[in-house]
Amino acid sequence: PSIAQPSLPRITVPICAEERQMKRFTPASVDNGFDVFSNYGLAIVPGVFGAGQAKQLLAELRERALQPLLDRFKALGLTLDDPIEFKEVMHRDGNRLDSTYRVRDCLKATGLEEKVLHNGFIEPLVTAFLGASPGQQAQVQGTCAGVTLLRCGVVWCYPTDPKARPDLANGSARSNASEGRQGKHQGWHRDSPALFENDHRALPGHDGNAFRLPCHGLNVFIPLVDIDTDDIGPTEFLATTHKDSHADVASEVILSGGRALTDETPEELQTLRPLLNAGDVALFDYRLLHRGRANRSKRLRPVLYLTYGREWYNETTFRDRVSIDSDAAPAMARQYIRMGPRGAELGAAADAAEPEEDGSSYGHPHFTLDYESLIAETEGEHKHREEAQIYRGLLRIRNAADVVARFIRVLRSQDLRNAKNATIERIKEKLREEAAARADGADFTTPVEDFRLANALYEVLVSGLEDLLDEQGLPHTKVAALALMAYLKEQSAAAGLPSHAASLEGAFVAFWNGGLGLGTHKWWHPNPVDISSSNAKDQVLVVAFSSLGSGLVRPEWRGTLRQVIDTMRDVHYHHQQNESLHVDVLHVMDPSVSWWQSNPASLEGGGEDAAVNEAARTWQGFDGAFGPLLRQEIDAAAARGAKIFVLADSMGGTGALLSLKFLPAAASALIFTPQTDITNYPACKRTDFSAKQKSAIMSDIRSSLGACNARVRVHYGRDCEEDIEQVQLLKDAGLTEIDAGDAGVGKGDQHQAVVAHAYDDHVLSVHLKDQGLLGGIVRREIEALLGHHQN
Repeated sequence: PSIAQPSLPRITVPICAEERQMKRFTPASVDNGFDVFSNYGLAIVPGVFGAGQAKQLLAELRERALQPLLDRFKALGLTLDDPIEFKEVMHRDGNRLDSTYRVRDCLKATGLEEKVLHNGFIEPLVTAFLGASPGQQAQVQGTCAGVTLLRCGVVWCYPTDPKARPDLANGSARSNASEGRQGKHQGWHRDSPALFENDHRALPGHDGNAFRLPCHGLNVFIPLVDIDTDDIGPTEFLATTHKDSHADVASEVILSGGRALTDETPEELQTLRPLLNAGDVALFDYRLLHRGRANRSKRLRPVLYLTYGREWYNETTFRDRVSIDSDAAPAMARQYIRMGPRGAELGAAADAAEPEEDGSSYGHPHFTLDYESLIAETEGEHKHREEAQIYRGLLRIRNAADVVARFIRVLRSQDLRNAKNATIERIKEKLREEAAARADGADFTTPVEDFRLANALYEVLVSGLEDLLDEQGLPHTKVAALALMAYLKEQSAAAGLPSHAASLEGAFVAFWNGGLGLGTHKWWHPNPVDISSSNAKDQVLVVAFSSLGSGLVRPEWRGTLRQVIDTMRDVHYHHQQNESLHVDVLHVMDPSVSWWQSNPASLEGGGEDAAVNEAARTWQGFDGAFGPLLRQEIDAAAARGAKIFVLADSMGGTGALLSLKFLPAAASALIFTPQTDITNYPACKRTDFSAKQKSAIMSDIRSSLGACNARVRVHYGRDCEEDIEQVQLLKDAGLTEIDAGDAGVGKGDQHQAVVAHAYDDHVLSVHLKDQGLLGGIVRREIEALLGHHQN
């Protein structure tokens, strides 16, 4: 806010000649300081340290605290721009390093601690402001009575101009930030809110509004250079905002850009921007609104600070973070680099390079070795504490092979299966109720259902791993469990034991895809009990490829298939047993979100008995991963006289295209908006998926189409750029494009065709269902397969 600057004497506590001689404030000066601080939330004490003392302090701190910190930055590849939040040092807006790194050690080693921490002009004021009765202070040896020193550090505020940063000129710590981004003032803020509400109101038994909650914490700022111009960025304070009533008014003024100033605005509510000399001292209440201004000079602006609190007050803001000297620091440094302005550049460089095949960069959380990025997804109030706890737990693992074996035993255990089944059963009925309540006969589960089921499985997993997590000192959270799995796979790969990583990943997939009794496939038999395949006139095997990438296979297309089958039985078979239709539906899923290139678990018995595939991390390709299952079921169905009908959407469409080579001529495939080229496809999250493997999919689709004599219909939206690109490969392979027409089934009787709809989004099948057309399209294709004429 644009408010007039008051005269500084109003907030100044001067040192008289007698006190200079004594090197300590008299009780009268302490009383004066107490009044100033209570009224304004701020007190300035000029000349506590002489220019020579301030210069000595700065020199020692540069050599013993700052330079080691910059050396550590260089070793970790950090710059001033990276949004670091270590235990000892934090990056703040405007090129500020808030650091306690070796500061206290420096003061002790140089004999300066006594002069700073037990200074006769600082210590009595701190003691008074934090609870001792004013005018009754005695010289206190050691820590102030009833007061705790919470932090002792330096804010090193660098110039906004990168060329004016001599300390960062030697090596990787040099900042490349632009002045436009970093040359901003900090936002107005309090270092701590009031501990209790309404501290501006009178309490019972006190007159008027004279009583307010006292100070519970304060900062002592000691500039180590002259802060004598606006360019160098003096700290700016909003006087009296340690009182909640004034802070409320000030917040309105700040948010309104000054428009909220009125005649009723408290007169004492003013901005203070004191220009201080090196060695002056500013003490201010933790609750006071303030901000650091941008340093647009050519000079470094270092400020030594001491943070005090009452003896019962404590902070965990910094304590819970990872130490910059710990074993976990390199991992955290890489995380901070990715989060900062260099992250985009590094990401672009990584995109330009071919992804590695060892899974070392973050992709799908179940198929990654990048435990660091998983840890970065920690959320909540205690984010930093949990991150540090996970790093400490992982880094104390000495025998990864043993932990891998124990992790696998948990995943395979009957106890975990029983817990999973009990949990799933509790939500199955709710899922059934919700599905039955949907009048449209939905074909796909909702995101809410997906998250509910996934979260249930994560809770089961964490519960089963409790003992293992406890032994490693890890929290009982999803992130910790997934990070442990990723870390163990990374350690196994690094130790030359890829089979250990493969076994762990395979066991996890077997556990995960056992949800609701499903695995990589599930049968559905939508037939009345009196219609068996032996007495049916016509038989159809529907092979439905799942479009879900969540790793939880559930039957899709049920709503539409049930509607179509019921209609056909009514129209063509009149519900006569000897003229009946028998339909079996085989739901197939890619459990690895690999576009049908990898199947880590070989699931038998509907997914309940899972044998781990030791080659889990190899990319078998479609034929190796799904070929045996599909060949077996398609050949068996054809042998008993059933017609084969393939139905798929999106990622499922990719699997359907790859399966065309397995189809007999008397078969049909109906595919909506498939992916044929995932080399740069955003939804492909597995970054261990190499460009070579992705390109192989396109080649395999061409080969599959070339070997297919079955009827093929591929539907897409001709106004959807994403799908236009994806169907181009099919048209290049010889499929004719035809217009969908009003009914959506396609004009013309081409045996293999691409059907274009006037639609501009990828979710074409959902759109067609909303338009009432999807059932007709599916029915038309099945009727054509069986030789019926549509009525």
